[in-house]
Amino acid sequence: MRMRSVWRCAPTALGFCVLVQLMVFSRPLPAGTVWNYDFGSGTGSFTAGVSTSFLPAPAADGGTARVRIGTGGGQFALVNPGSGLSSLVGTASTTTSVNKFSIYDFAGTGLFTLDAELTFHGGESGSWYLLVGNGSRFSDNNSYSNEEVFAGLRWDFGTAGSLATTRLSSSGSWLTTGVPTMAQDTTYRLKIHANNTAVAVDHAGQTVAPGSWDLFVDGVQIASGLAKAGLPDGIAIDSFMFNGSSSAGNAAALTVSSVGYANVLAPEPEAWVLLTIAAGCCAAASWKRSRSRRRLSP
Repeated sequence: MRMRSVWRCAPTALGFCVLVQLMVFSRPLPAGTVWNYDFGSGTGSFTAGVSTSFLPAPAADGGTARVRIGTGGGQFALVNPGSGLSSLVGTASTTTSVNKFSIYDFAGTGLFTLDAELTFHGGESGSWYLLVGNGSRFSDNNSYSNEEVFAGLRWDFGTAGSLATTRLSSSGSWLTTGVPTMAQDTTYRLKIHANNTAVAVDHAGQTVAPGSWDLFVDGVQIASGLAKAGLPDGIAIDSFMFNGSSSAGNAAALTVSSVGYANVLAPEPEAWVLLTIAAGCCAAASWKRSRSRRRLSP
């Protein structure tokens, strides 16, 4: 671009930036750290043992990414359709020895947001779990321990593409109340807002009570004020994991297309993008979005 063209567009860009900053900074946004984790653009598979290097490393203070294959076979594979970023596809083990993807020991607080795109497919038996909390099970070879979990979801695969969803209670039982109806071969954007502090926290016109979490699917709030599982009050949420087990023929599969997580109750991605643009305007007159998937911004 010629220099005069840059200067010609500068007033327009500057005006846009001023407008964006007025829009963003006219209302308070939460402080905290947001990690936009992606799986890179490479391909490959992991079929045995444990690795903290198979997946890309999270950004600073974002914890450690780990995969583990149990004694019942299966794999984790990085799959790229040919353009853009890869997705992680996991297949469940045939036994209770879990196959696990986790990110653990990030800089957690008592507040937590998880935003992920998930697709379940391929099985008529077996289970995949999403577990959020703090403790050794997020970095070892075991499934989970209720006292380490703040929020837990389980998807049990059935015939004809069925998928039964339940959530983990404080007693360790799995409940059907407050969870969505979901199916295989459909991509869902799942979001969790969790509060393990001693006070209620206002967010986006709603209040997340102490010791509870809200659940959203495809931008729609499915449940609010869900009671936490067994994680003690006040413990920071610094880890999450997906694990799969008990699927005949390693058939039950989970595709994770994107993951964002934060140690704050984060606003919707559109608001985070505005904040990112406003910050970028301080240094440049133009901004380019780096990818088409939803991104979380601080």
